[in-house]
Amino acid sequence: MTGISTALDGIKVLDLASLYAGLLIAINLGNYGADVIRVEHPHGDDARRWDFIRDGVPLWWKSIARNKRLITLDLHGEAARQTVPDLVGLTGFGQTAPFSQEPGFGTLT
Repeated sequence: MTGISTALDGIKVLDLASLYAGLLIAINLGNYGADVIRVEHPHGDDARRWDFIRDGVPLWWKSIARNKRLITLDLHGEAARQTVPDLVGLTGFGQTAPFSQEPGFGTLT
């Protein structure tokens, strides 16, 4: 959508989610223009193996990966863990909020 401004232009989101709710919210943020970077394990994201596959194409993955750039990092390694903060300078609670130094996790209610 070249030349069209969207609500989240200029916002970068790092998608490290392993639960479906996190994967979905990242899709929605991408729908509104955020630059979403999905981090996959080198063995491939588990979502690539979820359920429906047609002609070798995992259909859930096609949906989950929409509006995202994909990178591979093994977060068990120290170098990869040090790369994550360099990818994006925002936390689950923003930079200056009271819980800005806490890890972000949310649930559907």
